[in-house]
Amino acid sequence: MGRALRWASVLCVVIAVCEATDLYVSSGDGDDAADGSARSPFKSIARAQTELRALSRPLQETATVWIAPGTYAAPLEFTPEDSGTSAALPVVFRRDPDRGGDDDRVVVSGGLRVTGWSKGGKTTGGNQIWTASLADGTEYFRQLWVEGERRDLSRTDDGTYLECDNTYVDINGTALSSVNLHNFDDVEIGLYESWTLGYHHMSSITHSGSNWHVVLKNPFNCKYGRDSGGQRFFFQNIFEALDSPGEFYYDRESRVLYYVAMDGEDDMNKLDCVVAQHTYLLHGSGVPTSTSYVEYVHFIDVTFEYAEVEADPCFDSYCNSQSASFLTTAAVHLYWCRNWLLSHVVIAHVGGYGVWLQQGVFDSIVEYSHIFDLGAGGVRVGPPASGVESRTAWRVVSNTITDCVIEDGGYYYKMGVGVFAQQVQSLTVQHNEIYKFYYTGVSVGWTWGYADTSVSDNLVAYNEIHSIGMGLLSDMACVYTLGHQPGTVIRNNECYDVDSYGYGGWGLYTDEGSRDIIMRDNLVHHTKCAGYHQHYGTDNTITNNVFAYVDQLGTDGAFRSSQWAGQCNQTNPNGCCASFSFTKNVLFVQDGSMVGEPRNEGFKNMTIDYNTYWNVEDGYNAKFLGNNFSTFQKSSGKDAHSQLSDPLFKDAAHDDFALKSDSPAFALGFKALDLSTVGPRDSAGATALVSACCLLLALAACLL
Repeated sequence: MGRALRWASVLCVVIAVCEATDLYVSSGDGDDAADGSARSPFKSIARAQTELRALSRPLQETATVWIAPGTYAAPLEFTPEDSGTSAALPVVFRRDPDRGGDDDRVVVSGGLRVTGWSKGGKTTGGNQIWTASLADGTEYFRQLWVEGERRDLSRTDDGTYLECDNTYVDINGTALSSVNLHNFDDVEIGLYESWTLGYHHMSSITHSGSNWHVVLKNPFNCKYGRDSGGQRFFFQNIFEALDSPGEFYYDRESRVLYYVAMDGEDDMNKLDCVVAQHTYLLHGSGVPTSTSYVEYVHFIDVTFEYAEVEADPCFDSYCNSQSASFLTTAAVHLYWCRNWLLSHVVIAHVGGYGVWLQQGVFDSIVEYSHIFDLGAGGVRVGPPASGVESRTAWRVVSNTITDCVIEDGGYYYKMGVGVFAQQVQSLTVQHNEIYKFYYTGVSVGWTWGYADTSVSDNLVAYNEIHSIGMGLLSDMACVYTLGHQPGTVIRNNECYDVDSYGYGGWGLYTDEGSRDIIMRDNLVHHTKCAGYHQHYGTDNTITNNVFAYVDQLGTDGAFRSSQWAGQCNQTNPNGCCASFSFTKNVLFVQDGSMVGEPRNEGFKNMTIDYNTYWNVEDGYNAKFLGNNFSTFQKSSGKDAHSQLSDPLFKDAAHDDFALKSDSPAFALGFKALDLSTVGPRDSAGATALVSACCLLLALAACLL
């Protein structure tokens, strides 16, 4: 109720009991020389901003910009002078429901429409190539959409390189027809490592026979590119590989766009073709040196689309960073902002992350929104630093990502994450559906090892997270954590369909230095590897979870740890620690070992008990590190009160993993999971509550 009251005014169409400033914008029939009234609207959102900035501050009334359906130019820039006064007196930008139909959209676009197509030649396979000349001054781009569908940058098939170092790779020359490539400086070689895919420009390619030596301009993490990365590579943005329907190539020198038409694309001049020209579409930026925030700004029912790939941070330095953390902006990028609301927005067709709540962002909400077709990930939260931020004002505190659909990422930077939270406090990620990411669903924390951090009290709850990995990268999970974060709780989530390229297709994953984290009441099913894995950490609690049909590879165990017994802290690496407590869980596999092979004495400092195990194929003959259950109990000193027994799911064959009333797990203290509200909720109920509170809030604002 408190949060609904706080944001009540944003969903009121008119607060009739108070004075209000209402401005109107229409890209179709507006004029920036007009007065901004309903009868004489402005043409641009920027013009409405100028008008609002002229009002005396602090605002004594709500200011609303009513935007007619249409397309508006990006980027939009917001500074402290664009701020509202309070939750009751915000500045609101929203679609005008009285203009256009329900399906008509307000679109803030960074796109450029491509016209003037002509037929060129044909590929060796007989596919039609179309060409279009772009105007002088067109920004270089790496993305193309036809009728709103993303097309592919020209590329070769994946190959396997022979050898690598941080500065070169040796490949079999059959991947290329010649070393004399068109626009050589624009050609990119993509190199996989375990959990990333980095792009590199090349200094040179030389060859001796079939062995071609490729010298890289920016460094490569060769260590993790060999076995675990599969030694995979490909070339892209290469004119010589333009051969498959749906591929394109933009020639920087001639400013000609080449495109291989797909079936049914008989006349490109009749299709909507768009390239992106800006790396961000909305930027809110306060002034940290004067603690001047951009605050109380709301966007409601607005679409942001077509943002370009941010490539310079990749090619100018190191492109193998986890989660594409080298990126410096996002389609909607807030820095030094407070009390923002993004409600019922759409963010789509972008080259990096959809949203970034960066340094100094407090008390902001992203809700009931759809974020999809992403070059990297969905929502990024927190500054790109590890350890404790010395300037506490730079912290990112009390933000919420709720009731959103976040999907379909990693189109350029494959390691993008659905929700990527770095140095954050009191972040809530709840009731979202997060799916189709090549790396991880939700990542929380950004400190490796046991150093102090500023991360704490985060909640990841009631999310449906699925279709993670999709066989491309490794070392991933639905929910992944790093570092010390007391008070962080991961609960009541459903995680399924995790498929890594090699190792590490896990459900829940406490990675390096994860500490004081609780993971409870989650349902994890159909993962390639273990349902739960800890690399190393201390004092984590894993309890009352269901892990069903996990370790489908059959070699990882239902849960496992990579922790050495003495790997406990930086100052005393050989000291004893409480690695994790693993109790009252239900573990159910089709085949294979119930427990993953630990490192030397890896279970020594772990509490493992009151669990229910079952192996469909082996039944009571299930193996625990090569032994039967009773032998494992005696030799390990673990699971003294646990049981090997069918947990009696209601219908496991159809993914109903609720327990029957006579399940033996209940006798060991397991509590039935509440997953009834997993995923996004209908916004109608919240809207009704807000409407009921709206008048009261408005009256209160008038009396102040």
